[in-house]
Amino acid sequence: MTNNNRSENMSNGNLSSPFRPKDRSGVRTIFDINHEKLGYEIVKSKDTYPFYTLLDKDAKILIKAHLEFYSSDFEIHNDTIKFCDLLICWIHDLAETKIPVLELSEAVLHHVKSPPLENKTGFRIILESDGVKIEEIPLSPKEWIENEIENDVKKLEKDIVDINLFFDAFTNPFRVKMLGRLMENEEFTLSFSDFLSELDMNPKSVREHAVKLIDAGLLGAPKRGKYLLSEEAQAKFILGGLALPKLLRILEEHGW
Repeated sequence: MTNNNRSENMSNGNLSSPFRPKDRSGVRTIFDINHEKLGYEIVKSKDTYPFYTLLDKDAKILIKAHLEFYSSDFEIHNDTIKFCDLLICWIHDLAETKIPVLELSEAVLHHVKSPPLENKTGFRIILESDGVKIEEIPLSPKEWIENEIENDVKKLEKDIVDINLFFDAFTNPFRVKMLGRLMENEEFTLSFSDFLSELDMNPKSVREHAVKLIDAGLLGAPKRGKYLLSEEAQAKFILGGLALPKLLRILEEHGW
């Protein structure tokens, strides 16, 4: 069930957000900024359920509201559903719900801290899962939500050691070949001897490069003589080793 009246209010309103939320606390901040524009008065706010007791100014009634980043996260806490009147979320990814859902992302992303749609001519990366848009990342600082690029640069500075470890994994052809062979294996596993024979590497080289890959989060520590490329490591390899170079080539082809 979607709260259609609120959706109309959101599409017609002028909602604001200084950032894109990453978790439930961020969703709370955005709702706090915009609750009056959405037709609600906050009567009570808590850190546990019910997160809000709200006055619905249209219906003139008090309601209890729950907060989640994804609406599907609410299923984890479905013991509270019989006490909940409204689910507030950033992304509504459920086909059906038993209570009204207030999805904040569409309105916020289309109304503020971003240029008008007709001016958005730069490249953008859209991340989807099962047809649901999770994130949209502009590749131009002019299109970034205000203050977000500054915060992300600060995070980059803090994470620079881990980032260096990650990208250093792709600077050696043997490490790239090791990851490639693991990706080709049906079980995403290879033994120490497999690397020796298939890649014509010596034992010292296998050990040194394996440690580099483990430190970068691209390879699991050997178990029962086997190295494993986990699902997370597979995604990281595709992102850093395959997708990123492909994106750079596309940008170059389009004159960037």
